[in-house]
Amino acid sequence: AHGAVVIGPHVLRDYLINYARPLIYSTSLPLHALVTISESYEFCKRHANQRQARLRNLVATFRKRLQSSTALNLHLEDAPTEMLSSLNSMSPIQGIVIPGNENVIRVANHLRKLGFDAKPIRSPTVPAGSERIRIIIHFHNTEAEIESLLDAIENSQ
Repeated sequence: AHGAVVIGPHVLRDYLINYARPLIYSTSLPLHALVTISESYEFCKRHANQRQARLRNLVATFRKRLQSSTALNLHLEDAPTEMLSSLNSMSPIQGIVIPGNENVIRVANHLRKLGFDAKPIRSPTVPAGSERIRIIIHFHNTEAEIESLLDAIENSQ
């Protein structure tokens, strides 16, 4: 860890400022941390465009599969078969609407058991009937993982 906090009377503060300058300056970030931060920024500058393009392609793959699939039906307790709908979003944060708190929790638990980290967003956070699974697509995801996720949602009866 780096940095420090000294809490004490005003006289202690004045003493440290006047007689302990080496202590004050020895708590700054070490050079290797500063170099690491600088190189991270350079990496982002060099690779941002290709990484963003890949992420957009993964989102498009996800959206295309959702829109083209006639098989994304889910058997819910409230309705025998319901077509899944999704939020109209082209961002990496996606949502699949699964009406009913119990239903969305059941699907989220099923996905967790299969190793997916998909969070349920329940009513009253969202209006009743529009509960959803929140899915975040990352650069490191593969198309096969996206297909597996959608297959798992489809089979979460």
